[in-house]
Amino acid sequence: MLILPIVFTAIVTTSSFAQRTCGTTEYYQHRLQVDPSLADRMAAEESKLQEWIKTHPQNNSVLATELHTAKFPPLFGFTPTGIEKIDRLNYAKAKEAYKLSQPTQSTSSFLSEEEMKAARAARQKNQLTPIIK
Repeated sequence: MLILPIVFTAIVTTSSFAQRTCGTTEYYQHRLQVDPSLADRMAAEESKLQEWIKTHPQNNSVLATELHTAKFPPLFGFTPTGIEKIDRLNYAKAKEAYKLSQPTQSTSSFLSEEEMKAARAARQKNQLTPIIK
């Protein structure tokens, strides 16, 4: 017995909300009645918008992920293009070319094995020398 009123209330509530409509169109019609020049102003704005779209075409060939420009430190022989994927490749090539043009040598290539042992011994001796004030 208790279920019948609950079901009836649910049906009535659902049907009353189903008849509700959006008021956008009615409000637009009301504004047109109050201000007849509204349609002309809206048409002028739309034509401005369409003109802007024509003068600013989208470049759909560039993916959204390629529009992000990464920041690379300055490096001789590298000029950023603005497309991150290409810039990363070009930066790696420029960095490799720079490394090849700027050879670095470690101190071990300048010293013989005996000189290295002597240098290590001197450094160890200096570290163990007490500081006298």
